[in-house]
Amino acid sequence: MAPFRVSIDPRGALGGLQAGYNWQTGNFVLGGEADIQIADIERTGRISGLNGNPAWFNTTSEKIDGFGTARLRAGYAFDRLLVYATGGLAYGHIKYSSYTQFEPHADVEYPGDASKWKAGWTIGGGLEYAVTDHWTVRGEYLYYDLGKSSYRAEPLAAHPPFNIKHTVDAAGSIGRLAVNYKF
Repeated sequence: MAPFRVSIDPRGALGGLQAGYNWQTGNFVLGGEADIQIADIERTGRISGLNGNPAWFNTTSEKIDGFGTARLRAGYAFDRLLVYATGGLAYGHIKYSSYTQFEPHADVEYPGDASKWKAGWTIGGGLEYAVTDHWTVRGEYLYYDLGKSSYRAEPLAAHPPFNIKHTVDAAGSIGRLAVNYKF
């Protein structure tokens, strides 16, 4: 069986809480923050025609149901507007699943799944505006990379000719809006 690739781009929404501390000297701002979100980011992809056989196919899914970061940030304040860059640790709970079928051989099926907490890195930037002395609104972009994971899809047949190893790369982009209260 020749290697094959299924590309999926998970999409969805997330929401959660964040906490942090900022230190300002003049117009320069340095700080750190951590956040955690419940997420519903998922996608399924399918490829047909494995090894040139139009009846052979694979379906692969990826779902992130928890996501968070612990980051440093540095920025410059223009009166009530802060422009900043940020980066640090990213982590998430990811569920993978796959199903490969070699029709017309119904007994040659390869279901597989894995569920893992993964840690990696994130980098990004944003704008934060102080609406009052205590309330801010923010728009932020983050690129995250939680690394690669591998798992095997074990066959349902008693004596299969091979097994299937899946390698999944969990990386992507997040755009988010936030409302913050400063103590």
